[in-house]
Amino acid sequence: MASSAKPGKRYGTATSPSTCARRRLPCFNLRWVGANSELAQASDAKNSAAQLVADRTGEQAAAARQQVTAAAALPELRDAEVRAAAALQRLNLAREALEREETRARERMAELNQRLLQLEGDIERERPPRR
Repeated sequence: MASSAKPGKRYGTATSPSTCARRRLPCFNLRWVGANSELAQASDAKNSAAQLVADRTGEQAAAARQQVTAAAALPELRDAEVRAAAALQRLNLAREALEREETRARERMAELNQRLLQLEGDIERERPPRR
């Protein structure tokens, strides 16, 4: 394990602990300041995310309340729709019946008008000629 390098050159010159601390102090201070800055940013991001979650949770709770209210009103609305559909069906059937009755009445009027013309013609033929 013999090495050609001298121990002093290989590991650097031995210096006093106070000299090493003075050299490292600015580096550690910069790292500490950077870490504190990152910590503050992360804390702000966490607080912002927590506020967003709280806002969204409130919005979801309001939506859930509206959904419950709407769901409670749904059966009544369905019943009203069924009643309205039944009334509409009755009205449509009545309209169709009236249209058929109107058609029959028009046909009967046309038939009666034809008979009236025929009767007038018959009366005219049966009348004795005027002198």
